[in-house]
Amino acid sequence: MQNPVNEFRCILCENTDTPDQTESSVKGDEAGILAVVRCPSCGHLQLFPPSYDLGYYDEDGQINAVIKNYGTQMKTLLDHAWVSGLLPTNGN
Repeated sequence: MQNPVNEFRCILCENTDTPDQTESSVKGDEAGILAVVRCPSCGHLQLFPPSYDLGYYDEDGQINAVIKNYGTQMKTLLDHAWVSGLLPTNGN
């Protein structure tokens, strides 16, 4: 993982404090440069460094099923994915 101290910024709350690494490898990341981190401020999980290469989603069965069964474009799914981070969780 790259140095999170100088480069991390949460894509939801824009916090720049050092994130907690939750996964050291990401499916589809053959180069081994991505990690999953949790923002210490809002708890959002995101890729670090942020990457939005559509190629990472090619093997995602759920996304592919939505595209196939409903005709939703991949770009539309990704453009609206941030909304789920704003939804309340149980007990909050």
